[in-house]
Amino acid sequence: MQRVSKFFCRFSPSAIYAILYARLRFSILMKCAIFGVNAGYLARLKLLEDPLRNQQQAISRARFAAFGPSLTDV
Repeated sequence: MQRVSKFFCRFSPSAIYAILYARLRFSILMKCAIFGVNAGYLARLKLLEDPLRNQQQAISRARFAAFGPSLTDV
């Protein structure tokens, strides 16, 4: 129990509710899921999908800006 509480101390209360809600939602949806797929994995995937995509987009923009118009003309 101590390990779990240390993990959740890093997050704001709204983030904790979002994590718990996502896990509950995917647990309900997993009733008709593919065998071997973990609801926790799906919850983490959905929670991280947008922030990771935004970070990747920012990295791509920075790379294209660094190389200039030579890459954008291709």
